[in-house]
Order: sequence, then C-alpha cells, then structure tokens
Amino acid sequence: MPVIETLYKTNVPEQMKRAEYYQPHIDAKFRGGKWVFVVTEKHGWYNDQGKEVIDPRTTLDPGGDEGLATIEEAWKRYDQQVQRRASDGFVHSFYIEFDGNALAPVHKYKRL
Repeated sequence: MPVIETLYKTNVPEQMKRAEYYQPHIDAKFRGGKWVFVVTEKHGWYNDQGKEVIDPRTTLDPGGDEGLATIEEAWKRYDQQVQRRASDGFVHSFYIEFDGNALAPVHKYKRL
C-alpha cells in the first residue's frame, strides 16, 4: 500500500514548468465520539525546478460525522477516488512505499 501517492497527467512531471497533480490520502479522525477513516485529497501544481508546490488546495475532505468504520472500507473509497482521477486523465501514479527490509522509503511508478 502506498504511503504517499501523487497522480499526474504526465509521466515526466519534472520536465514541466507546472505539473498539475492530485494526492489522495486516508486519514483517521475522531468524529461522533469514535475514530473513523476518511479519504481526503489535495490538488495543486508542482514546479520541480523551483521545488515548490503552487496553489495547493484540499479538494476532498468529508466533514461532520462522515467516516468509514474500517480501513478496508477506506481503501475501497480511496481506490474509487484514484479511479475517478484516472478517468480525468491523471493516469501516472508516483508513490512511496516503506520497505521493511531496508527500513527505507522506496519511490515507485505505475500507469493506471
């Protein structure tokens, strides 16, 4: 499972002046007297030359008492959000996974 996943329309975001991205994420939040999982998402543009994020915004953050009871439900909702973005053309997934053997993060890529 990815620790951090960033979705782009290009497989070479580092070559663009402004590469638009979405970054879905699963958060645990305390709501309605209990812990629940919510799928959130950030959107912005990344400038690799300047190493800066431009105009970051939260595009998905369910409020109120919304939340999912299990991590399995959250991963299903996360996958739905990734597929939604892929249908909009954001098919290049750059992600980080943690390698328990090397005790280090591993950068990976896949086309959705």
